[in-house]
Amino acid sequence: VVENRLSELVDKDPQKFVQMRVENKTRDTEYLIKQAIAVNVISRNKNIYKYGQDVIGHSLEDVIVFLDNPINQEIKIAILKQLNR
Repeated sequence: VVENRLSELVDKDPQKFVQMRVENKTRDTEYLIKQAIAVNVISRNKNIYKYGQDVIGHSLEDVIVFLDNPINQEIKIAILKQLNR
């Protein structure tokens, strides 16, 4: 089912797929965030993203920028460690 849906999306708009998945430089961080939300390492309430008690963004893009900022690499590493338990 997933393969069929993916194939339909690629066939419908191949350029959009390439932009979203191949050329997207932040896809790894975006995937990390989505994984962290799925297991409650990062919490999301409407448009507020929190790691613990700290607000780390008000949109997915804000959180990507926050986690990709070299200043915040300790937080990103801590999230990765929690996901790899």
